[in-house]
Amino acid sequence: ESRGLGDVYKRQENPCTISGKIGKNNFYISRLEVTPPEGYKIADTDGGEYKDSILVGDEKAPAAIYLMRQKDGAKTAAIPFGTYKIDITPPRIEAENGKEYFADYKEISISDLRLDGISVNGERVDFGGTSCTAELSSNDESTEYVIRAVDEAGNESTVTVIISAEWLKTGIVPADRVLKLNPQREYKLSLIHISEPTRLLS
Repeated sequence: ESRGLGDVYKRQENPCTISGKIGKNNFYISRLEVTPPEGYKIADTDGGEYKDSILVGDEKAPAAIYLMRQKDGAKTAAIPFGTYKIDITPPRIEAENGKEYFADYKEISISDLRLDGISVNGERVDFGGTSCTAELSSNDESTEYVIRAVDEAGNESTVTVIISAEWLKTGIVPADRVLKLNPQREYKLSLIHISEPTRLLS
């Protein structure tokens, strides 16, 4: 019950204003700002510091809040905070945005506790559970990939990477392959080793 603050708080309902960015599926995708009614301050623990408002994230939502009337310092008992779906963490893509990786194939991990969708260059990737590994090919040259991941709450991550074939790191063109060359790069021909002496015909 309340401590002399009127019938509105005897109902044990949260009278505060809750504001935050709304995503998908009734999730908030930002921290919630909890503002008490006019003339009151709020605390998120019994005996804690009373403030003009508090911020609530997805890891530390309080079970209850406490109000203090400013004009006389009267305080409420615990008022249930309520249940809110909060997820402020976007999916994790294990790659550095804008980086060029030298590898014929590169595996990139994507994960989120509520992973909902993955696409590579606009093409949806099938996956199951909370993680996925995308294997990207250099295609024997340099290939750009845009990786996008979204979770059930609507948080989104996008990373762009370039996967370049191993031989491009040195710029030495392999002697045994037919390759498509980029006119903006510099290349060197690989050395041809002759194992036996040769004789020039006169």
